[in-house]
Amino acid sequence: MPTCDRRAYLNADTASELLANWRDSGMNLRAFAQANGLSEVTLTRWERRLRSAAASTAVTPAFVQVQPMACGDITVHGNGISVQIPAALVEQTLPTVVRALRC
Repeated sequence: MPTCDRRAYLNADTASELLANWRDSGMNLRAFAQANGLSEVTLTRWERRLRSAAASTAVTPAFVQVQPMACGDITVHGNGISVQIPAALVEQTLPTVVRALRC
C-alpha cells in the first residue's frame, strides 16, 4: 500500500477490497485509512461511488412485450352454477357474469 507521502490512486476493484478489509477490521474508517496510508476522504468517496454503482445495477428495468392471446369460449363456475360464454361475447358479457356471481 502507498505511504502517506504518496498519493494513492485506486481502481474500483482495489477500493472494493480495501473497503471490505476495513469492515472486517473492526477499526473506524479514519484509523484504517491512516494505517493503510490512505485518505479517509478517498475511502468515503469510493464507498459512496461503489454503493451507487451497485444500486443502479441492482434493478435494471426492461421492456417486456405482451402479446394478446386468442380468446376461446370460457366457462365461469360460481355459487353452484356454471355459465359458458362464447368467445365472441366474452369481452362484453364476462364483467356482467362476474358481478352477478358475487351476489
